[in-house]
Formats: sequence, structure tokens, C-alpha cells
Amino acid sequence: QHPSPTRRSPDLHSLQFRYKPSQVNLTALNTTVADYCHQHGFDKVEPLPEENSAWPGDKTRWFQCNYSVDN
Repeated sequence: QHPSPTRRSPDLHSLQFRYKPSQVNLTALNTTVADYCHQHGFDKVEPLPEENSAWPGDKTRWFQCNYSVDN
């Protein structure tokens, strides 16, 4: 399964994955997302909660690639 990047603003990328929980390696998925974000110049990954997919038995999870903000 491949990420579906959705450009929301110049400072944000969102990725959505749909997968079968019994078949996904979550460590590999998280590494793939982190690598994608870093390759596109972002230094922060924020996973959103896993949700049921419209496809029976599948789950959906969104990840946001962001820039860290120093205060």
C-alpha cells in the first residue's frame, strides 16, 4: 500500500494509509512515513488515530508531516 500525499498548505503534508491490521507491519509503516516526511523537508510526524475504513476489515490512518516550531 502506498501513501496518498495530499497537499494542504506549503507547510503541511498529509498521508493516508488503508491496511488490514493483521497484515501490516506498523513499525515499517511508521518508518516509511517518517522517511517520506524527512525526504520532503519536514522534521515532525504527527499520527492521527486509527479509524475504520469504508472497506470491510480495513483500517485507515492519517499522518501529518509538519515543521517543528521553536517558541
